[in-house]
Amino acid sequence: MSAVAVRAAAPARSFGSVWPLYVLFVALPIWWALGAAYFVWPFLTFPLLLSLLLRQEVRLPPRFGLWLLFLAWMFLASHQLDDAMSVALFLYRASLYISATLLFLYIYNATRDRLPDGAIVKAMALFWAAVVVGGLLGVFLPYASFGTPVEALMPASVLQDKTAYYFVHPGLSEVMTFLGYPVGRPKTLFAFSNQWGAAIAVLTPFALAALSETRRRSFPRRALILLLILSIVPITVSLNRGLWLSLGLGLVYVAFRLTRQGDVRALRAGLIGLVAVVLVIFITPLGGLVGDRFTAQRNSNDTRLTVYQATFEGIKQSPLFGYGSPTGAEFDANLPELGTQGQMFTVAFSYGIPAVLLFAGWFLSSFLNSRRSGSSARLWANASVLILLLELPYYNYMPATLHVGMVAAALAWRDVADPAGRPAQGALLTRPIPEPSPA
Repeated sequence: MSAVAVRAAAPARSFGSVWPLYVLFVALPIWWALGAAYFVWPFLTFPLLLSLLLRQEVRLPPRFGLWLLFLAWMFLASHQLDDAMSVALFLYRASLYISATLLFLYIYNATRDRLPDGAIVKAMALFWAAVVVGGLLGVFLPYASFGTPVEALMPASVLQDKTAYYFVHPGLSEVMTFLGYPVGRPKTLFAFSNQWGAAIAVLTPFALAALSETRRRSFPRRALILLLILSIVPITVSLNRGLWLSLGLGLVYVAFRLTRQGDVRALRAGLIGLVAVVLVIFITPLGGLVGDRFTAQRNSNDTRLTVYQATFEGIKQSPLFGYGSPTGAEFDANLPELGTQGQMFTVAFSYGIPAVLLFAGWFLSSFLNSRRSGSSARLWANASVLILLLELPYYNYMPATLHVGMVAAALAWRDVADPAGRPAQGALLTRPIPEPSPA
């Protein structure tokens, strides 16, 4: 009787600690439908700050100083701002970085009995499933979009900005014609297709981690397998070469790790999955779409190269502190803002070269320090961080992908610090505990 009671109570305790992941990620379709998907992150993570402040001690992993220095350098770069709009954009981005920091510290400091690895993986796999389903909707309903309550509250002057409009006016796809015919590139839950691609790439290891932990012949396992197969469609139709490259290299890395560990069954399953992907792509019209993406005369390469070159020139003129925020290209108002074509360029252009070295250094350190054998969750989290690093030059992380990356880093670092239930290692931020008064 008591044993049954303990098992029944465990999920409730787990949910009590995993709730931030559910309200941030699993509930994102709700925030998206309301037009608030790009603004809820700081508000929903504020309770995590209170949780950390109430702790007697807050642990920091090794190398976390790189991230703290990045945050400090970002605020130093704010002296470059020269107008109210730039200040507002700076504060918005800063709030997202701080939000991701709080989420990382919350997960890293949570014990496994309060926040199990499996609970984290399940929440992120559910978010991955929502992104896949949204991608499928985008493929079949490419022109669908709708107004939102947040959009109705926005001043007309703000909505004239294309990015601001897409933030609050959800659409299922970006319909583009650079192949010579219209293609609806999925973007459901996001403002742009590239952000959808960045997110699904770093989330897919969590889906595979959940698959490895589910019971054979169970409904969750069958549902995951079905969604993994179906995900091939929106991933291909997205035409995101960066997604194909980063996810492909990430899965090759996992296969290499499993081979070294002697996990033949998992490796065999991976090879079967790879063959299935190739067959699905090349015996269906998806194969023609992939071929057209690489051979089309009109594509996004020229625009990207122009923006990259202008961004490099801007960075060379202000290499130490950047400009505080991305800015429009003075020579062509039709081009995207300089410093927006990839997280690496966003950070370097906005905050300077030292900032991008600290930013990349933190995630690289997280990858390198968690690459040794550990828990299954650690392996997949390590792969997610690798994919995040591979996306650094060409995808923007803000806001969802950055938070997913911080969840993966926290999961990996937690297993490094406490691989076998031992007391966690790492720096401590402690408040003195008062001496008990004499009786």
